[in-house]
Amino acid sequence: MKNRDFKEFGPGTIVHIYNRGNNKEKIFFDEQDYRAFLFRLGLSLGFDEKEIQKDNLLSLPYSRIRITDTNKSDYKLHAFCLMPNHF
Repeated sequence: MKNRDFKEFGPGTIVHIYNRGNNKEKIFFDEQDYRAFLFRLGLSLGFDEKEIQKDNLLSLPYSRIRITDTNKSDYKLHAFCLMPNHF
């Protein structure tokens, strides 16, 4: 495997994860796309599904999802930013 394809990260390593649309095309087309992403982000962080579904947690343009004190201990989210063509 090429070095750029696989990396082992040690405990406490901080990584920058991002995804961008092809040819700078949008990946979020409307408010529902942002809400769906935030919902899945919340689930992956260990938030309760019913709590995430409350409109006040997914209010736009600012999400009120707290990025600390989640049930998942494998990883932590320090910050995130959603833009029309990438996150």
